[in-house]
Amino acid sequence: MRVVFALTVAGGFSLLALAVWPGLIEDVVFGFPLFCAWLPLLGFWFLLLVSLALREFAARPEPPARPRRWGLRSASIMFVTLGLLWFHVPQRVAFAFCYGDLQGLVDSAPTDAFHGEELGQRAGPYRVDRYAADKRGGAFFRTATGPDGIGPDEMSYGFVFQPNGQGTPFGNAHYRQCHLFGKWYEFAASNDW
Repeated sequence: MRVVFALTVAGGFSLLALAVWPGLIEDVVFGFPLFCAWLPLLGFWFLLLVSLALREFAARPEPPARPRRWGLRSASIMFVTLGLLWFHVPQRVAFAFCYGDLQGLVDSAPTDAFHGEELGQRAGPYRVDRYAADKRGGAFFRTATGPDGIGPDEMSYGFVFQPNGQGTPFGNAHYRQCHLFGKWYEFAASNDW
């Protein structure tokens, strides 16, 4: 049971560390060889932790014995990790320390550059390779790219100040945004127009 707990803690910390960078979890999970085997394994691990926690929660220990309840602890770690990932907490914390570096570049973002202009600047843990202002609204800072399925299309990930709802300078397909704080959002978009 201690091994299950240790693996759960290590996996949770790994996922939280990957979640600091936009798009990195998607690239790791979907870019992992044998992806079809990876998802059932994660599903099995989830069900294992839930069943161990329910079994320990339902069992009544002897009064003098103090149970360790490794299954309950493991399930708690898993649900806390999922909650932190759901609310983008690792990314919000990391971005809060460095958004000032990007705030100064918002007004100077080029509006006529298709796919943005090269920037190559670091902002905290992020390396912003390209940036652009969209005519529809928003100053976009791309921090990562990754595959968009099997074809030649490319996903762009990064941060945006005052985004629009139609698209980005890096593409419009699969466009999504997630509010971080203030007028800052995380974005993802494919160049498949």
